[in-house]
Amino acid sequence: EHNTIRYLNYWLKSIKYHSPGANVMLVGTHLDSVKESVSDVKRDLDHVDSVLAMIVYPKMKTQKEAVKMKNAFDAANKFAKKLETEASNAAGSRKLNVLKDGDKRLFFAVDLSSVNKTVAAVRKKLDEAAPQQDFFAKSVPIKWMQFLDQMLANGENWLEATKVKECAEETLKGSENIEKEMTSALEMLHELGYIIYITNLKSFRGFVITNPQWLVDATTKIMYSEDVQKFDKEEALKSNLADDVKAGLDHGLISRDFMNFLWGETDTPFFIKYLEQNLLISRWGYGEQGKQSYVAPSLVPRRQASEGAAPDEGSDLKAFFTFGNYLTLGVFERLVCQVVQSTIRGFPDSRPPKLYAGFSQHWFGDDFEFCLRRENNFILCTVISSKKAPIKCISRLLKMFQKLGDLLGQGFSVSTSLIVKKEYVDYADVKTNKLSPWY
Repeated sequence: EHNTIRYLNYWLKSIKYHSPGANVMLVGTHLDSVKESVSDVKRDLDHVDSVLAMIVYPKMKTQKEAVKMKNAFDAANKFAKKLETEASNAAGSRKLNVLKDGDKRLFFAVDLSSVNKTVAAVRKKLDEAAPQQDFFAKSVPIKWMQFLDQMLANGENWLEATKVKECAEETLKGSENIEKEMTSALEMLHELGYIIYITNLKSFRGFVITNPQWLVDATTKIMYSEDVQKFDKEEALKSNLADDVKAGLDHGLISRDFMNFLWGETDTPFFIKYLEQNLLISRWGYGEQGKQSYVAPSLVPRRQASEGAAPDEGSDLKAFFTFGNYLTLGVFERLVCQVVQSTIRGFPDSRPPKLYAGFSQHWFGDDFEFCLRRENNFILCTVISSKKAPIKCISRLLKMFQKLGDLLGQGFSVSTSLIVKKEYVDYADVKTNKLSPWY
């Protein structure tokens, strides 16, 4: 149950971050597999509902306390109303709208063994919720759809900004302001998932991905796990890429030959630049072979217990980076890419970092040695050794978070607390008062 709660917590908070205001329907299948009395089933459903309430409304008490509450759902509703009131005056508030079943639960328990009232309840709720969506029955100018058809006409997976403008000029003739109407059309088509309209990457600003699934499929090829293999490992070995595959799966290092295998020689230059600017990969830069390689933190394996105690266990110089109530997908890996890039540029003679899934060890020249560790809802930085005031290491990392904020957009924020005499102290207070041991 603990792993299930972590899984739900992670994905619901990711949805809350990336799609604020979206309606979410949670469906629990295999109700027909529960061989218990009606009262026991109701008790189990209420238990699941109380756990979900703690995730959906995180300002409530902890999950452990909440599960024990007899009226956890009622309490959750009270908190929900309070949160909505607080959010109404807050800029950029991000709500998670979970659709409720007929018993006011946060999920729909469904028996899929036959067509029955549980399945009908899901269909009914979908029919009720669909018309409430902003895009439902929205009038869309015919020329906007002609604009989309024009972008799709040549079968390319992506278009440069100049080509997008040419398509707009061809199909949006007669507009008072073609540039403004083009932007409005692209934003709507992006929101509906027809295209990906890139606005946050300098080198790709104004580009349009006309085949979003192509980009998703290509990107997930460097997000390898033993359970989900996104590329044909056996085919790679037949292509004389055994060493490349091993470097990728053991150390997250991707050679140009391996990239050509994954994406094809034509698309590889695009993906290198796109993924590097998205901080999903970084040039490695260590050793002769490393200068031709990139590192993908999403590929690296977990640190094994056989490697001994982690190097961050013996230091009290710890900083906690928190992100509201959740640490969304990819923030840690992007931070690692940022650190690697910054090290190569600013400290080219540094020791190579040691990278693992959710854990990394870095050196900024001889100035600092530090570790980063991903936890459920925060990132922990431990300064192991330093020749300068340790606070400067944290300040450098915070500048990197600023770039992440520019990349991830509205809703991304980070708060920093440092350990001082076994207590959490805000970063700003540590700086203002120059507190030891950070100074």
